[in-house]
Amino acid sequence: MKKVLMILLIALAASSVAFGQTKMSKGAVEPVSKKTLLGTWHLVRFELVRADGRVQEPFGTDISGMLVYLADGGMSVVWGRKSRSVPKNLSNPTAVELAKMVENFDAYWGTFDVNSERSQVVHHVKGAFEPNVVGTDRTRSATLKNDLLTLAVPPSECWWDLANYCAPGEKIEARLTWRRR
Repeated sequence: MKKVLMILLIALAASSVAFGQTKMSKGAVEPVSKKTLLGTWHLVRFELVRADGRVQEPFGTDISGMLVYLADGGMSVVWGRKSRSVPKNLSNPTAVELAKMVENFDAYWGTFDVNSERSQVVHHVKGAFEPNVVGTDRTRSATLKNDLLTLAVPPSECWWDLANYCAPGEKIEARLTWRRR
């Protein structure tokens, strides 16, 4: 009887059930918290999801970016097309060349909060490449699976630099997938 009890105790102690925990299986979605987001992330995919469910990758693999979450609550993100235009004369670019350089590029920084129950992260924008977003909050649905973080931008109207991928006024969701480094 002692042997049976000992085997049961060992089995129970070894199982996560004894501590009310469940082990995360490989490929399972993890809970999102400030702690799980901390670190540096590199952009691996930018997708547009149309209302009918079709997914497009407007930049294909021609994308680069970095997202950083700090323990003090700070955050920074920058991303864009890898193959953006380079002016012929770097010290005196034309207006057209400048416009091409910044096309398909974005950057902002500030602080962040996480709503774990809703699997959302909120970026409180303090500074940005686009001055009109300073002082705004950017809420993203967040999914964390292994070393991949997907942030989904709520559906909004198609914006000018994606005109080849959606119709003016069409609502699209943008999804950016990041890999932890």
